[in-house]
Amino acid sequence: EANKRRIADACQQFQRAALEPSGQSAAELLAEVQQTFLMLNKRGADDMGVVDRKATVDRVMSRIGKPAAEGTLPTGFRDLDNMLRGGLVPGNLYGVAARPGMGKSAFGHQVAAQVADQGIPTALMSLEMTGDELITREIANVARCGVETWGRREEGGRAQRAASEVYERPLHIIDRAGLDIAG
Repeated sequence: EANKRRIADACQQFQRAALEPSGQSAAELLAEVQQTFLMLNKRGADDMGVVDRKATVDRVMSRIGKPAAEGTLPTGFRDLDNMLRGGLVPGNLYGVAARPGMGKSAFGHQVAAQVADQGIPTALMSLEMTGDELITREIANVARCGVETWGRREEGGRAQRAASEVYERPLHIIDRAGLDIAG
């Protein structure tokens, strides 16, 4: 109940701020709203962070010997899917780290495309590449040909067919520079 009151109070405060003419821009107010609700969410999670030990052990043990965790999303990388017991789990956050130039963006793009190809709307946020570059990469991957060869008749036809497949893919690209965790 205390968390609900905090949420209601914050909503009222931000509603007043949104309706009053002030020096604060809409983007600044939205960033403040997001930060406040992230804090309230963390506080709520901290307040209720006690794990039911018996239920958790039972749940974990019930998965032993099963090939894949239920509800997982295959990444398209067999070894990774095996390590993840079937693939990505909705609601989890996964991080990829490596030195520059090792293919982190390409890997993330491939995984996002694989999930989108399963009919699941997927968002890909890029801080480095433009939407045009990412879509070009997608078409080339689906066509299985390099962009530099699209001028050839056979390769150009494959790229055209691949483009129609990429067009229908529910993969939403956000290529805004300066993007951070708050959006």
